[in-house]
Amino acid sequence: MNACPPSPPRHVLWGRLFLNPFAVSSRNRGFPEEVLARVIMVHLAHLLMKNYHGGHVAIRLALGGCANRPFFRIVAAHNKRARDGKYLEQVGCYDPLPNSHNEKLVGLNIERIKHWIGCGAHVTKPVEKLLGLSGFFPLHPMTITNAERLRKRRALKAETASEEETPASASNLPQSPPSDLKKQHGYPHSVHSG
Repeated sequence: MNACPPSPPRHVLWGRLFLNPFAVSSRNRGFPEEVLARVIMVHLAHLLMKNYHGGHVAIRLALGGCANRPFFRIVAAHNKRARDGKYLEQVGCYDPLPNSHNEKLVGLNIERIKHWIGCGAHVTKPVEKLLGLSGFFPLHPMTITNAERLRKRRALKAETASEEETPASASNLPQSPPSDLKKQHGYPHSVHSG
C-alpha cells in the first residue's frame, strides 16, 4: 500500500524552498507533487510582488523626450510607481507636438489595452481622451463641445485676419494716377487716344 508520508510543517518546507526553489525536483523526498507545485507558485508570486504593496494597475502617460520636445509612452504601470519609472508594458505612444502636416501622432496597441482593461487596469483621463478620439471609448460630450468652440474660434480668427489684411493691402498698394495725368505727363506705357 502506498501511503503518503505526513507533510512537514509549512515553515520547514518554505525554509528549504526559499533558499533554492528550483532545486525542489532533486529534494522531493516524500513530498506530494501538489504540495511542491503550490509552494513553488507561492514562492514565484512572492518574488514578483516583492517590492509592491497594494494599489492597482493604471494605463497612463510616461514622459520621455528632451527639453522642449516632449514625447509620451502609453504604459500599463502600477499606480504607486513614479511617472517615468518602471512599467509593466508599453501599449502605445503619443507625440503631442504637431508635425509638418499639423498632426499629433498617436500609436495604440488596442489588443493589449483590451487585455489590461480586462485585467482591471484603470485608465487615466488623458489616455481616456486619446482612446476616445481613436474610437475605442465613447467620447465625453464636453470633448465635442470644446472641439466645436475651438473650431468656431479659429474660423473667427481667420475671418478677422483676412478682413484686416484686405484693407491694409489695398491701402499700401500704390494707386495708379488718373488717366488725365497719364496723358499730360506722357507715361511710357499709356496709350494716348486722340
